[in-house]
Amino acid sequence: MKTFYVLLLAGWHSIAAAQQLPPPAVTVNQEAVQLSIEQFTPVIENWGSRKVVVGYEAWLDVKASEGKSSLLFKAQSEVAGRWFSANFAMTAKLSCSGIPVGMMKMYGKRVGNESTPAQGQLIEVRHQLDQCQQVRIYLAKEGNLSRQFYTKIEKIDFSLKIYAETV
Repeated sequence: MKTFYVLLLAGWHSIAAAQQLPPPAVTVNQEAVQLSIEQFTPVIENWGSRKVVVGYEAWLDVKASEGKSSLLFKAQSEVAGRWFSANFAMTAKLSCSGIPVGMMKMYGKRVGNESTPAQGQLIEVRHQLDQCQQVRIYLAKEGNLSRQFYTKIEKIDFSLKIYAETV
């Protein structure tokens, strides 16, 4: 029986990997980049004898940022969980080439059998960001261990636009 669960878990990971889509690049002063759950990689950690999804991350190359030392980041996010696990909190953190850009907290809730997705918005200006070549978006599940096991994320819609500040 234990072998069956290991094979089932291994099969689920191979299906998830097969559906993985590469995130697009984000170009400064161009249209916003739209990301879905298929473009995020699940962050999996060991908790006891189980592997648990504790968050999601995506890496986006940044184009046309050379010579622009001040950048304005605009991000919007909507994250939905299954109706039975929709009471959850997430933290979204953005960094550019290892330099923190901003953070937003999002809360999803369930009332009766209806879910309300977690939504967040971030608008941040960063100065002296000469080497912004890659953005990391990290969505972390919050809460105690049982909530991390229980919360099943079904949908992520993330929008990111980067502007060069005009002088």
